[in-house]
Amino acid sequence: MRVVFIDATDRTVSQVEIEPNSRELARLCGWSAPLKVVITLPNGDVLLSAEGDPSVPGFSIGASSTFRSGAVLLGKRDRWRQHTAPRSEAERIAALIRWVAANPGEGDKREVVQAILIDPAQRTIEASASSGR
Repeated sequence: MRVVFIDATDRTVSQVEIEPNSRELARLCGWSAPLKVVITLPNGDVLLSAEGDPSVPGFSIGASSTFRSGAVLLGKRDRWRQHTAPRSEAERIAALIRWVAANPGEGDKREVVQAILIDPAQRTIEASASSGR
């Protein structure tokens, strides 16, 4: 079946021929995380993606949130609950995509913890800050 593959790393949108089962989709996209439907388009097409790392490039479609992994567009399910070919063409999807650069600082968040020590016996108040790492 023909599906639309969105490669966030290479910033490409293409049509590929695959058998749309979980193993084949994971092989195509290199996913290790489980797939989930992240967008359903008005024509019934669904976009499958996995949870991605904020430190890698991504994309958004229209006003959607940012997806930080590759994705596959499939058609809606038929009466046997199998996905059909998508109605949307790769060129149309490419026109809707906004590419998002990697944000390496997002993956390395540090917390600052501030502690205040009050010792009534010694009548002291001390404040200290420490980094999360």
